[in-house]
Amino acid sequence: MCAADRGGAMRGVAATTQHETTPSHVAEPQQRGLGLPPWIPRGSVLMVFLAVVMPAALPLLMVGLPALAVVTIWRLKTHDEAKAVDAETQAPKLVEIGREGADQTVDKKAFPVKKEDSTVSVPARVDTAVVVEDSGVPSAAARPPPAATAEERSLGSGQSVQRAAVGGAAILAKLRAAKQQKPAAGETVIVTYASQTGTAAEVAKNIGSGIESEGIKSKVVPMNELGLVGDLSKEKTPVMIWVASSTGDGEAPDNATKFYNDLRNKSRNDVGTLQGIRFTGLGLGDSNYTRFMHVPRVVKNRFLELGATEFHPCVEADEVDGIEDIIDAWVEKLLPAVKAVVKPEGDAKPGRVAAQELPLPACGVEVLWIDEKDASGYDEVEQGGDGREISASSPFLAPISDARYLTTEASDADRRVVHVQFDLAGSGIEYRPGDSLGVLPENDPVLVDALLKHTGLDGSKWFALMPRDRGAAASSQKPLQHIKWPCSVRDALLHGVELTGPPKKSLLRVLAEHCGDEAEKANLMRLCTREGRQEYLESVVKSRRAAIDVILDNPSCKPPLAALLDALPPLAPRMYSISSSPQAGQGPDKAEVAFTAVEYETVSGEKRKGVATWWLEGKALRRTDGDAPKVPLYLRKGGAFSPPASLEVPWIMIGPGTGVTPFRGFLQQRRTALAATNATDTAECWLFFGCRDKSKDYLYGDELDAFAKDGTLTKICVAESRKDPGTKVYVQDLMRQHSRRLRELIVDQDAFIFVCGDGHGMAKDVHGALVDIIRSGNDVDAKEADDMLAGMTREARYVKDVWS
Repeated sequence: MCAADRGGAMRGVAATTQHETTPSHVAEPQQRGLGLPPWIPRGSVLMVFLAVVMPAALPLLMVGLPALAVVTIWRLKTHDEAKAVDAETQAPKLVEIGREGADQTVDKKAFPVKKEDSTVSVPARVDTAVVVEDSGVPSAAARPPPAATAEERSLGSGQSVQRAAVGGAAILAKLRAAKQQKPAAGETVIVTYASQTGTAAEVAKNIGSGIESEGIKSKVVPMNELGLVGDLSKEKTPVMIWVASSTGDGEAPDNATKFYNDLRNKSRNDVGTLQGIRFTGLGLGDSNYTRFMHVPRVVKNRFLELGATEFHPCVEADEVDGIEDIIDAWVEKLLPAVKAVVKPEGDAKPGRVAAQELPLPACGVEVLWIDEKDASGYDEVEQGGDGREISASSPFLAPISDARYLTTEASDADRRVVHVQFDLAGSGIEYRPGDSLGVLPENDPVLVDALLKHTGLDGSKWFALMPRDRGAAASSQKPLQHIKWPCSVRDALLHGVELTGPPKKSLLRVLAEHCGDEAEKANLMRLCTREGRQEYLESVVKSRRAAIDVILDNPSCKPPLAALLDALPPLAPRMYSISSSPQAGQGPDKAEVAFTAVEYETVSGEKRKGVATWWLEGKALRRTDGDAPKVPLYLRKGGAFSPPASLEVPWIMIGPGTGVTPFRGFLQQRRTALAATNATDTAECWLFFGCRDKSKDYLYGDELDAFAKDGTLTKICVAESRKDPGTKVYVQDLMRQHSRRLRELIVDQDAFIFVCGDGHGMAKDVHGALVDIIRSGNDVDAKEADDMLAGMTREARYVKDVWS
């Protein structure tokens, strides 16, 4: 209603009131104003009015006047708030908050991102309600509900759809109900994870799905999406299950660092903080690493110290022994334990999913489409440095100051090793040999465009995210923190999610749900079952089939954006060992790495490139402009994987291929230390390096030979695996050739042993060689030799930096 109309309405109300309360001595003009003949006595009019009109009008007045007053006040409030919005923005923007795909638009100013604490202020969702931006007041008229979207028609992911009633009062009630949403009946089991490679996340998602299939609500989130103080309590999270792994030298994965650090901070947590919470946990690890199970054990102990109690025994699964059987046995006993402490909700019927079928993971987010395009999360990446903490979520944009190929022109076509130097000036990064740089890459734009075309998603559209759960268990943290929303769909797929890794079964289950063709759905569903385990291993894992391949190979597979972003794993940082020492070379403001540019072909003939190496090689060596390209990166400490402080204890370094890169930094620092001390009585230093052919890929060969020449290295042994087609020589073979001297260094002189490179084949073969070396001439069996190496691992004298 315009201002003039509103004033007229108010004047009408005032006139009526004045007429009804006018004293009798001025009533005659009013009587004449009614148009009554003058001969009718005034008393007769009064009697007619009291006897006939009043009884009929009184009920209407009793209902109408209060209603009219409410409407008038509401319209006044609407007008005043609209004027306030006008004064600030010059033009109030109408936004529609609804489900994804319903043509709704949301102004991004309604979604301010607080980067310092990763929280987001997001209004609660109201289906098909039209509101004035930031006012919380519905407009004078609501649009009719839009047609059901494809996502709304497919309710397989547990997403029910309810349309809001139209009309001002109904919309206002809906807004208030959304803002003051009460907890749903029944408890929600929180399943949280700390995962770097995706294994712990996959286990957690499968546990959550299994709990849902029993009729119990669950919520699966990474640890960083839980606030220790604001989100964990007996009321909000009475039952918790965590699945945790370690990364690096016993550090928390990137999606758990904030939660883990808060949990360990004893000054901020009083005993009893987690009182009343019941929990259990699964630790995943590899006993080849120095601080085996460090993060899971810290999490368990801190939960107990802060007052939480175990409702089911925590277990540990070691990659060396195989983790699948341990996990399966634990989960099989876990579900009955959960049902013993949490009753199914309402009239839910447990056991609706066949035992051999993987339940459908619930989608945890909703997409809100954004109209304006002026505040991309990727355009406004918060850069570390200048006193700010540098991390995966707040990287430093480091210029590339130098780059070159370490392999020769004679090298095989599939073997290109690139050396890159980063300028860290102004970052505040202080590194030492053995540390790594985490690089945040982006996906191949060609693959992103293919995915957009296949799914029909508009890459230019902008969106924000909201958690579906806004009840008692709702988190105070931003959902899907690895995606820097608000942003465009294309940016999210370029920077936020993994497209070329092998798809986990939980992802296949979601993709199957969004296949329109029943045959395609059945094929993907079969891969998710226990009966399809071997087929999954052969057709997905061994064939190096990527998630993008699975989607593109199934024409009817068109998941909506919310399901896609929720199911795809985060695009993980790629870790590169630093190959330099800050005490040598270009100084502390320069850090250098080396990597192999990965290219491969899948079983189906598709050519694929390594996500980070292809991208980084292009930035470093294929650029056409003169500006130094910048790479987002952060530092990860190497822990025990660092040069020993003493020069009087032997060093044995084993690093085939790019595994030699950190040892270049070790040797640079050793040379500097030798020059500074002018020591003559130093222990031996050995390096075992492996390549295909010294004439093709002898990485840092000139420098390594110089280390041997000036005495920094006592002995360098180079294994060439492809020089002689009839004989393949590896580092472990050369180690056995020198077993007598190595045994003396290890057993008699307490040598330090460092291994860097492939964790599947090489690291195990080297370990086997070390067992044989210790056994020879010492009258010990294999178990005793293995136990000795285990003791050296605990003492940080046998340290590995390996990758899969």
